[in-house]
Amino acid sequence: MREHLPQSFIDRIEKAGPVRLAEARSRDEAQLIVQRRLSVALGGAARKAELEEVMALFGEAFFEELAGLSTRRLLEHVQARWRAIARGEEGAPEGRVSTATEDGAAFGAPAAPSGASVMAVKDLWERFSLEYPAEIPSDEDELLNILIAALHLAHEEHDRAFGLTVEPVMNLDGLVAADVTVTDPAGQVFLHRVFICNKSSQGGGLKRQVEKVMGATAGRSAVIVRASDFPPNSKSMTAQLVRRFVASGGRRLTVPICDWERMITLEEFRDRHRGHAGFDAWLKAARFASGIPLISLLLRLDALAAGQAMEQAAAAASEEPDGEPHAAAPGAVSASGSGTGAQASHGGAQVVSLFEGRDGARHGAAADREGVPAAVTGGKTGAGACADDDS
Repeated sequence: MREHLPQSFIDRIEKAGPVRLAEARSRDEAQLIVQRRLSVALGGAARKAELEEVMALFGEAFFEELAGLSTRRLLEHVQARWRAIARGEEGAPEGRVSTATEDGAAFGAPAAPSGASVMAVKDLWERFSLEYPAEIPSDEDELLNILIAALHLAHEEHDRAFGLTVEPVMNLDGLVAADVTVTDPAGQVFLHRVFICNKSSQGGGLKRQVEKVMGATAGRSAVIVRASDFPPNSKSMTAQLVRRFVASGGRRLTVPICDWERMITLEEFRDRHRGHAGFDAWLKAARFASGIPLISLLLRLDALAAGQAMEQAAAAASEEPDGEPHAAAPGAVSASGSGTGAQASHGGAQVVSLFEGRDGARHGAAADREGVPAAVTGGKTGAGACADDDS
């Protein structure tokens, strides 16, 4: 094609250098696009003061939400917000001057996140989770920091409906650990001490870590967490020591690669987009951190869900005219958060235990023998535990 183009065209193409053709718009570009569209609608520069007032009604956080969207998606979200404000759904504060556009629609300042702003955060997350290159550190202190951040994020996802305290434990002879204290709405307290023991079993590194853990639990429920598989059940000294630890009441958990990546990505996404108007609403609806099995276990989210299910069943039973209770909804869990598929009764309402409705009683019993709930590993360990993750 080059021989068919005038030299002036060739010079413009070849001498201009590479041109970046980006679909995603930055915050400033999004604001400029909206400003120009409104300028045309409001009559141009002659109504500059009115243009500035209308732009202010959107709020600075709204343009942060638009960052990363394509021009088309950006304009769709602006249009949805524009119409919502016009209908008064955004709750304009009293005393705010309304501004009418050429079609007579009135606009007020938004006070609460709209569905459009939540969808904007959802779209940002979907792109970010696919593109962000989460790198899992080898340092155990860094792994602990990632876990602590995910615990606090899950706490926010549940609107802090329970008490949570996480404190790193110092001076444990080289062990990396944190105390996790959870207080449920009923006032019951759960005490965990989580140890990151990620040294190799070859050379005795893991064996020495487990030996130290067994003498450093401080009366708390001890949990050993690894980012790689435990040694297979064998006659090695390390495997025997791990079995002794589990038999004494401890738990061993292998957190698969995809869960570490999810925790890292969520923390980075929160740091970048926390100021978006729809972030908190999206966070509480999505509950991605709460869906990580290790986080659910440490925060006793199964027991929290069970308590809520029991309260709903009791309330429904009390409302029955003939006094007959409702049966519990399928998938409800027992307050104990453990068991082998047996069913418990609460106020006449049947509540299914943790393993019922997943892989059955056989799966739950097998997991209990290893000291690991089936809800945590799904019957798998290592990277394979994420093979069925549809998130």
